Amino acid sequence: MGKSNNGSVRWRSYIRFDEIPADSLLLGGAVDNADLVLWNHLSNDCGEFVGSGVTARRITQRWDVSTLTWNNQPPVTGASANTEYGAYLPGCTRGYMDYEHDLIHSVNGIVQAWADGQPNYGFQLTAGNESDITNWRRYRTQEYTCCSSGAHAPKLTVDFTPAPIEVVVYSYDGAQRPGFRS
Repeated sequence: MGKSNNGSVRWRSYIRFDEIPADSLLLGGAVDNADLVLWNHLSNDCGEFVGSGVTARRITQRWDVSTLTWNNQPPVTGASANTEYGAYLPGCTRGYMDYEHDLIHSVNGIVQAWADGQPNYGFQLTAGNESDITNWRRYRTQEYTCCSSGAHAPKLTVDFTPAPIEVVVYSYDGAQRPGFRS
């Protein structure tokens, strides 16, 4: 995703993970840390800060990968968006990002919105500033089967404090309950 070919081509990426199950302890809980982890294997440059980076935003409407086109992209919100600036380029000799590895987006606020009941429609990834003439990244996928580095599926890791569980105890004075004698 980003911009390539001297700014003539713009790319965006969409990632969606499974819905949060209705009985998940995450629902109503407090997100302590949530990271979107993407394996960067190629970019236009290398270093800790390359161009305007890559921004992850929360998608706010259902979308279908089989019908997604440039003209029917789902809307996103900038609330809790996160930009990661690192990038890897083969042959880099600057001592940082001179090897393929994970780029990590801190997405606490996005996952907290899901824990608070907002629908989980996934993430949109774009260049931090889509006006940059050249600022792009490529990431490995689960389906990638070439070479020694192999597949590296996108990951979403979430540390959270579960919502308090309400326990209701009923008692009836004088009534016998199984396992108890009066």
